[in-house]
Amino acid sequence: MAEARSRALLLRRIPYGDSSLICHLLSESHGRISLLARGARRVRSPFRATLEPLYMLHVRWRPGRTGMGYLQEAIRGSALLPQSRMLAGLELLAMAKGLYREQDPHGFAEVCTALRCLAEGRMPGAKWAAMWRLLELCGWVGGMEACWSCNREVAHTSAMFWRDGLLLCPACGRGRMVRPETRLRMRALLAGAAPDLPVEDGHLWREMIVSVLGKHHIRLPDLDQQNYHWA
Repeated sequence: MAEARSRALLLRRIPYGDSSLICHLLSESHGRISLLARGARRVRSPFRATLEPLYMLHVRWRPGRTGMGYLQEAIRGSALLPQSRMLAGLELLAMAKGLYREQDPHGFAEVCTALRCLAEGRMPGAKWAAMWRLLELCGWVGGMEACWSCNREVAHTSAMFWRDGLLLCPACGRGRMVRPETRLRMRALLAGAAPDLPVEDGHLWREMIVSVLGKHHIRLPDLDQQNYHWA
């Protein structure tokens, strides 16, 4: 079969055999794909310096006849995040692994958009804004201007409520309160502004994200643990 080329993001790499790697990538042209990088773990392999997460990769591969393809070349481009935000970026990639399945044609543009949100926003709120943006691009969450049940717009001075993975107006239900000022900060971060996000608001936003992922049986890993190793 003819070789293919594309820009790609590395989602995961898994040791295979004595010296190879199975690489899960989000490609611009083919969506999520799995490729075998033969000999990638050998000392002199050109893949050793290129197959890293959170860099723009330019890859060339040969599709398999019935299954996994074979990586022929990988050129590492520029870093997508500053070093200080790499851990948050890995958490975003870990989430993307659950959102996009094998042969899903989507994912590359969506994750790139979320990474830009993470790169340009003010931490720590930028991490939660980037994750929310990715969920929004997947169609798993709605906007913060209207009730997700009745679709009525909610005034910016009014509280809303989070319950069972839904953002609700007072008329549609009660749950964990999302205060007006909290909602304004979240919307500002999503719009590219850089307000300070209080710790309690960050905890709430994380709970909301975990709740949405949980409905789809996806667990958000804790990458702050010292024993975590990216793979």
